[in-house]
Amino acid sequence: MRVLPALLSACSLWVPVSAQHVAHEKYQLPNGMTVILREDHRLPTAVVNLWFSVGAKDEPPGRSGFAHLFEHLMFMGTERVPGNHFDVLMEQGGGRNNASTTEDRTNYFSEGPAALLPTLLWLEADRLEDMGRTMTQEKLDRQREIVRNELRQNVENAPYGRAHELVYRLLYPADHPYHEGVYGTHRDLEAATVADVKEFFATYYVPNNASLVVAGDFDPAVVKPLIAELFGTLPRGADVARRSPPPPRLSGVVRRTLTDKVQLPLVRMVWHSPVAHAEGDAELQLLAGLLAGGKSSRLYQRLVVAEQLASDVSAYQDSLRLGSMFVLDATCAPGADLDAVERAIEAELQRLATEGPTAAELGRQQVAFELRQLNRLQSLAAVADQLNAYQFAFGEPDSFARDLARYRAVTPAAVQRWTAQSLGLGQRLVLRVLPEQPARGASARDRRPDASAERTFAPPAPQTFTLGNGIPVHLWARPELPLVAVQVQFQPGAVLTEPARAGLPALTARMLQEGAGTRDGREFAEAMQDLGASWSTSADHEVGTASLTVLARNFDPALDLLAAAVRRPRFAAEDFARVHRQWLDGLRQQDDAPSFVATRVGLRLLFGSEHPHGWPVGGTVATVAPLTLANVQAEHARRFAPEHAVVMLAGDLTEAAARAALERAFGDWRGGARVAGPVAELPPAPAQGLRVVFVDRPEAVQTVVRLFAPALPYGRA
Repeated sequence: MRVLPALLSACSLWVPVSAQHVAHEKYQLPNGMTVILREDHRLPTAVVNLWFSVGAKDEPPGRSGFAHLFEHLMFMGTERVPGNHFDVLMEQGGGRNNASTTEDRTNYFSEGPAALLPTLLWLEADRLEDMGRTMTQEKLDRQREIVRNELRQNVENAPYGRAHELVYRLLYPADHPYHEGVYGTHRDLEAATVADVKEFFATYYVPNNASLVVAGDFDPAVVKPLIAELFGTLPRGADVARRSPPPPRLSGVVRRTLTDKVQLPLVRMVWHSPVAHAEGDAELQLLAGLLAGGKSSRLYQRLVVAEQLASDVSAYQDSLRLGSMFVLDATCAPGADLDAVERAIEAELQRLATEGPTAAELGRQQVAFELRQLNRLQSLAAVADQLNAYQFAFGEPDSFARDLARYRAVTPAAVQRWTAQSLGLGQRLVLRVLPEQPARGASARDRRPDASAERTFAPPAPQTFTLGNGIPVHLWARPELPLVAVQVQFQPGAVLTEPARAGLPALTARMLQEGAGTRDGREFAEAMQDLGASWSTSADHEVGTASLTVLARNFDPALDLLAAAVRRPRFAAEDFARVHRQWLDGLRQQDDAPSFVATRVGLRLLFGSEHPHGWPVGGTVATVAPLTLANVQAEHARRFAPEHAVVMLAGDLTEAAARAALERAFGDWRGGARVAGPVAELPPAPAQGLRVVFVDRPEAVQTVVRLFAPALPYGRA
């Protein structure tokens, strides 16, 4: 909003308190503009007040803050009134002007000597016709920076300002018109273009979306023809489409904590509440006064006077067309217990919801509200604005008595009912704003402490024995928990991966999970689950592994199942067809992932295409697609064989129990000679200095960078 002058002027208007009736004339121009005339001849002054039914709720997605930006743009001049001449002409004639934007509407108002009225009307009509056509990038950029500075000043650099904006984002969902509030975001303001401005103007700044109030010392016989000439000849716009989101609601309590450059902490509670002018709206307006309206209010007396937990309290019903907010703030005393502040607020709300207010305290709020409303009517500018506000709300400008009657009719029982209905403790936003921590003083944390003396560690040696068929076993007894973990590793002493059939060992390990003996895959998995066991199989470039973790009491039957999977896999043709298809689908998905592609290309370049480590463990579509069930069966017989097996156990198990169980499960397993294969220490392809390779991924939104370099083989010092 532009810098706002005081609205109370020397131009006053007496309104009969008994009826609150404001005589006026209302009519509509052929292009749809509503005109409201209010004569007052006691002072030679006049007011022009123009409302447009457009606010933050009407902004296109990605253009938050646009309605407010547009309000500023309306003062940037036209072809007839260039530059700042709008203000110059008005001020030279003794007038002044301003504007404001809310979630629901934008208004423009000006006032001055009655002789200036034709100029005031001409200026408004001129920019309504010409502002969009004469918009330029320079005008947009200039006001954009002013609005962004307002955002910095009133939100980002104002005490508790960020908390105020955050309320909208937490209370209203992302697709709700109120989600970003009025100021919007820097990102959206920066993205606005001249084309956006012209489209917004053509959509909302049209006569049929506006109502014009002229109030003061004028002759209708002169002013009406002038209005017809200036405004009536403007073309009607298309009917404005309105968004109708479902009523916003919170399903529970939302809590957030912010830090800010403030001296005192703030506790803010916010609820969804009845929409503007609906049933319950007036009740909550008066409830706000009961809770925090002055020194006699309930929360002031409790939090500020009695318990001295707060320095100030406030509350208000923010009446909006698409879903209002009831806001309650407690500015807390330094060091106050914020939990105690919340408990006190909750107690007062529960007391009002249970008992309601007294007739006396409600009566005080009703009288105070009536006084505020009638006091405003002493200003001609305020009367003009209120005529437009009532036209906007009710379609009837002279609704002063109607509006006041809503508040006069409120009863203690109604306040009690709406407190319980709208301000439940289970559906609200609780936002705390805490002072930023001051610069820290000297402490022991300023110096990194010296390292402790090094402690020696000797890893526990396993108990080692050999099964009757020659399989070595390593056992680490761990009786602390009733669990046993087993790994059967197949270590042929050679690289498992063969470049031409990369992925075969891993695919074979995967097939071990598809059932064994008489059990199919599902039956086998259920048998393991019944024992409380988790198990897996895998293979990398050099080792195949079957792992099992089980409750100690179920170790024996679970080990038998693991042995069956390793020794007697089912290898059904239908299972292989499914697993093979899924494996290929996974490889194709990896082709779509830049990180996988980068790693695959880097290893191939480092090791070369003839080296096993130059190929991914899972293979590629080209190497896996030709594989058959016969290949898997042969790989199992060749690699997953007893002559390559090593068993490692850890858990709540004695050597005797481990030996007995393993002999039963694996002791009769016989194989053949160890299989020769490529050695693991083939050197990587030597690099001739630094090589940089690019893999083009059209339309990728991110770049992946991988660095690869030769290193010592595992286990070498």
